[in-house]
This record gives sequence, structure tokens and C-alpha cells, in this order.
Amino acid sequence: MSSNPAPSVDDGDLSFSKPPSDHPELLVYHPKGPHTHTFIILHGRGDNAQSFGPGFMLSEHSSGKSIQDLLPGMKFIFPTAKRRRMAAQNRCTIHQWFDIVSLKDTSKQEDVQVEGLRESTAFIHQIIKDELHHIPCNSIILGGLSQGCATALYSLLTFEPAQTEIPQTRTAIGAVVGMSGWLPFCKQILDIIAQEEDTGGEDDPFDRCEQVSAGSKEVQALGFVRENIDMPPLTTLEPLAPKTPVFLGHGTADDTVDVSLGKEAASALRGLGNDVTWAAYRGFYHWYKEPDEIDDIITFLQEKMQLGSTSDDGSLAEFTEHFKLLNPMIGNIDRASHCLQAGQISQCLHQSAPAPSTVQALQEVEDHVEAEIEDASAEPAAANAGAPVPITHLEREYLSVVEGELAAAHGLAVEELRVQFLASR
Repeated sequence: MSSNPAPSVDDGDLSFSKPPSDHPELLVYHPKGPHTHTFIILHGRGDNAQSFGPGFMLSEHSSGKSIQDLLPGMKFIFPTAKRRRMAAQNRCTIHQWFDIVSLKDTSKQEDVQVEGLRESTAFIHQIIKDELHHIPCNSIILGGLSQGCATALYSLLTFEPAQTEIPQTRTAIGAVVGMSGWLPFCKQILDIIAQEEDTGGEDDPFDRCEQVSAGSKEVQALGFVRENIDMPPLTTLEPLAPKTPVFLGHGTADDTVDVSLGKEAASALRGLGNDVTWAAYRGFYHWYKEPDEIDDIITFLQEKMQLGSTSDDGSLAEFTEHFKLLNPMIGNIDRASHCLQAGQISQCLHQSAPAPSTVQALQEVEDHVEAEIEDASAEPAAANAGAPVPITHLEREYLSVVEGELAAAHGLAVEELRVQFLASR
């Protein structure tokens, strides 16, 4: 355990919201800064969001900071599985994403898993689609523990954003984080991937047509995953699910879900084309390991999604180089899209904001942006062309978002940052 102070979560950031179906309400932790990403995290079998979510949010990172502090632009959504009757254990009802006969042999009587997987993946897909009204698909992270991991992986493989109604969101899901879990129907997926390609012997044009129709082994495997829960067939031979990076962590002493099932899932996902990061925690049991696994998850998200660094290293020169990304946006101003532009640059602000130069950096930001706005807004033909052009409400809001991003990167309240800035002028 770390000697750092225990992380804390602000209860003011917490809310409950109505889910997009008859499931229990969603537990939502709102971002501390401008909303740039969403992390949808699924609890394990027999648990619920109200029990699992608060503990996960207080998970210990080696820096002593909370996950919320490390990812200030992240919105965290914890859904709760419906209560379902178990096929085993006296048929009692518990919160579970799908029923399963045995965790020791997840392939045993697999047919009992189908109904729950069908309903739960549809539920998770709808949460994703609701978030697409606010952020792009590649800014969404799916995750889960144990059966929540299994459901998150199955939801990834059956979600095809090209079929959504929002064209600008047609990208792959940003990442998936799985802890102590497995992949349902993994053996069938591995069998399809392991099939030898039928070259058709001689160059027969009819054989080539059949091969194109069937798609690659990877497409066939994804087709099986969808067909297995009665979803419509894929409409593309280039599905996006394999483009999503996946983190899988597992304790080697897990006596609930054996580590071999996690390794199997990693192999299947790699066979489908996913970039898989595998981490095994020696001697650890069925849970996520603190701080080791939390550190690994944060590092994975930083590397694969370019999320904010926990380091205080950096230089004003490096920050300025990143901030120059603003130039083409501001130089060709569209006042109606300033808020969207601010969201697009939030990642670069988080990546390299230099803590030792807070005041100097903020002053350079404001001076630079205001100068660019005035230059772009000026009308040379106007009678008062030489007079300063007042900054509009939207432009001021745009600057406020930038200021908020910089404050969040330094772990300061915006008010504290403003006090320092004003005192320096």
C-alpha cells in the first residue's frame, strides 16, 4: 500500500440517471473538467453499480491521486445488470449480465448465456449511442470486472458504429479495459480463426466470389458472435471492432475465473486483429490489484488514447508547440463551433501542460488567443478597422473552456488559477 494520502471523490460529481431501458438506474460520476471522454464500467456477477462504482472510483494509484483526478475530463458511467434467475444454485435471482452454469468451465451449457447476452449487449450499445450525442465513439471506453469484463468484450465485438444514426461518430470504440474476466463463446471464436483458408485450388472465379461473400476468418468470427445472439449480420467486410485496443488484467491465483480463461480471451482478440495488452499479477486473486493494475490501466489509456499524463514534467516550449494546433482553427473562425473546437484540443492541453509554469503558460494562452481572435475578426474595410474588436460571448466561452482545461491539468480550481494569473499581470 502507498503512503500517499487516500484519494477522494467529490460527492457533488455524482448523480443517478434513468437508463435507456428497464434496467436499474445508472450511477454517473461527472467529469471535473470539460467532458472529453466517457468510461462505461460493468460490475461483476451478483454485484451492482451502487456497490461497485464508489469503490472503483476510490481505487489507489501509486501517485496517491484518485482516478477522477488523473482523468479530469472523464465521465464515468456504472450500469447495473437486471436481476436474472440462475440456472444453478436453487434458481435464485441475482444481478447478472447473463446466466452461466459454471465459472470453472464457461463453455458448459452455453445456451443459457444467450438470452442475457442479447439483452445486456443491447443495453450497453444504447448507452454508447446516447453518449455519441456528446462525444465521438473513439472517446468512449468500455470496461468491466469478471462477468462485467465478459459482457464488455461481447458488447465490443457486436457493436458496429457504422450502423448508428450519427455519421460523425463512425469510428471504433476508443478502448476496452477488462479485469479478471473471460470472453463468452471464446472456443468457437478460436476455432473459426484457426480454420485454414480455402484457396480454392485452381483460380476459379466462382470460388473467389464465395470467399469475398464469406469474408475473412476474422469477419466470419464476428459474424458468428452476432448471429449467436440473433443480431443482424455484418454489413461490412471491414468491421471496426478489431481496431479497438484492449487491456486485460488477471491475477494468477484467481480461483473464481481461472487466469487461463483470460489468456484465452487475449488470444482470441489478437486473432481478430485487436491490439491486446495482457497483464498477469502474480499470486493475486479475483479482483483488480491496487495500485499495480490501476497504474497499468492509466498507462494503457495514456498510450492508446493519448489521455492526460500524471507527470508534472514538461516545458513551456513543448506546451506552446501543442497549443499551436489552435492556429488553423482560430485563423478561420466559425463562431458557432468554438465549443466543439475547444473539446478537440482538450487532449493536447492535458498531455503537456507544464505545472512549474502555470502563470506564464496561461498568460501566453490568453494573449495568443485574444490576438488571433482580434486579427480574424477585424474587417479592414470598416471605418474603425484600427480599433480593437470586442470578443463575443461565444469566444469568451471558448477561452473559458481553454482556461478550465489548463486548470484541470494542474489540479487547480479555475478560481485559484485566475487569482495567480491576475496577481501576475
